[in-house]
Amino acid sequence: MEEDYREKSMEIQQKIEEFKKRNDLIEDKKITILEQSGHVNQIFKQVCDLHKLVFHKYFK
Repeated sequence: MEEDYREKSMEIQQKIEEFKKRNDLIEDKKITILEQSGHVNQIFKQVCDLHKLVFHKYFK
């Protein structure tokens, strides 16, 4: 009985560790996606600013 308890306890502990690792990986991916999104937004703003400059220079 005690052996079964220890075995189940170890299995549960291993699963908890696996979930923690997966959670850490997901958090890392979220941070990377947020950083990339920030870069994309910055590039888009630069493209919009450049478009305004070109439009006003050649079509005014």
